[in-house]
Amino acid sequence: MVNSDDILEIWKVVRYNYLKCYQYIVLLNNRELLCTCYMLITHGIVCRHFFKIFVKSSKAKFHITLIPNRWYKDEYINSDTIYSAETVISNNDDGMQTNSIFNRKYILNNLSEKHSKRILQNRIKYGALMGKAKKAIQYAIQDGDDELIKLIR
Repeated sequence: MVNSDDILEIWKVVRYNYLKCYQYIVLLNNRELLCTCYMLITHGIVCRHFFKIFVKSSKAKFHITLIPNRWYKDEYINSDTIYSAETVISNNDDGMQTNSIFNRKYILNNLSEKHSKRILQNRIKYGALMGKAKKAIQYAIQDGDDELIKLIR
């Protein structure tokens, strides 16, 4: 539950051609955002509604920790402590960078992140094992060896 004192702004984002389709974006004091589409919470993806607000409001902030770790190629990027001191990007008119503390109190979904990482690791293991199994089958067929069939039975 969000405390009403933590709310900076509330925006209603409406589609251009369809006024009945809308989402609400809540900007919080700790520089977090909450959207009623819940894409950031459920899928870990910053939604298009936030980017629309980011263009309009100077109070909307974007931090690199909003990008899920699973999107990085570097396998050593696992820690939030690496990016906690990074500059928060904002749409200020003065063009100055603001150094504010960004913490993820409401939008952090570690359970989903860990689950998707575990699934990805299992897929990688499965792919590697299937590759080895195919090679073993090819070698067994080329050599006319029945030892692999006996091993599987």
